[in-house]
Amino acid sequence: MVDRGPNVSGRSIALILMTLIILNLPAPFVTSEDANPDRYSDLVKFDLYSTGASSDGVSGFNGLVVGRVNHTTSIFTRLENTNNVPLKDVEVTCTIYWYDGFYPDRGQVMFKDIKLVDVPPGDGEFSEMLEFFWVPQFAGAYIINLSAHVPGDARPMSTDPPFFQGIRYEPLPGKYFYSGVWVATEYWDGSEMDGWTSVSLGAPPEEGWRSVVHPLSAAPSLQHSYPECFYAGNGTTWNASASGTHSLISPLLDLKRFDPEPYDVERSIRRPQIFLLFRYRGNLSSSGPAGDGSMDLRISMDNGTTWEPLLDARDEPVSITGNTTTGTWDYAKRAFYVGTGHMVGLDLGRYQGQDVRIRFDETSSGVNETGYLLDDIT
Repeated sequence: MVDRGPNVSGRSIALILMTLIILNLPAPFVTSEDANPDRYSDLVKFDLYSTGASSDGVSGFNGLVVGRVNHTTSIFTRLENTNNVPLKDVEVTCTIYWYDGFYPDRGQVMFKDIKLVDVPPGDGEFSEMLEFFWVPQFAGAYIINLSAHVPGDARPMSTDPPFFQGIRYEPLPGKYFYSGVWVATEYWDGSEMDGWTSVSLGAPPEEGWRSVVHPLSAAPSLQHSYPECFYAGNGTTWNASASGTHSLISPLLDLKRFDPEPYDVERSIRRPQIFLLFRYRGNLSSSGPAGDGSMDLRISMDNGTTWEPLLDARDEPVSITGNTTTGTWDYAKRAFYVGTGHMVGLDLGRYQGQDVRIRFDETSSGVNETGYLLDDIT
């Protein structure tokens, strides 16, 4: 999956450049006659610091969620010269694959665009910025690949990154795959309640779930849509409530839009399964003077009249405990069907074809601790 590109004879280029310096003429662009068709090229590379993705449907690209259905996602990059040779009409290709957990070249190509760019001479010199615009039609996981082809190269060069492939998993020794990067149908960045409601039981309602700028949301800020997030607890000490439960309840989620038989005959690909993804950070002790602390997830299929535990892939209730205050913003995870470990996202496939609500129940242990922050719910 990682390619490199052809080489140009260092001796011939040096001779050409020396001649041109003597004559005080501009250096020529590399053409197909100069390129080596038998080897990969190391004349250019992607400027990784200027490579990324953003979306008008997702506020803050956080490494996994790159877009929202029917909203524009921009993939941007530029090339860096690694030699003193000017390069003309370098072909930069952005290819986006539907991803089902296997190698991307087995996936359906959902988007492809090619742009030509010149790279000025000089080691470390940059091309102009390039931008590709993609409007995804399906939610699900994708692989985004960028490659550069110098005229005359045998094969294009690509690097990893900018090979957007998500998180690498290895459930069995020597067997690994990637999560892909996600396109969502819905997205909440924690900047406002936006249809979410808070209900408190045995806890002060004023300490219920709300949109705040929490001290823990500041760092590492690049891991979520900084600065706001959802939080329940004391707004002065920034500790969880001393007792009781605060419930954060989602708007009605339409899962009827997803066909119960997730296969697209026309495109010969599987439509997405439905996953719930969110990021969280904080701490709740598993036991304390007020009882067992946790954040449990529940689901309702009758508009909130009755609730049942949200189950993972192994039919176990989803419950979050532990301490992430000193580490990173963690992801909602599900266990593999086989092997060990977890992968990103909670599977909602069993609820496909229904209207549902999701509920986050944060129950305090009575210990002087933070509780949990939630953000980037998709």
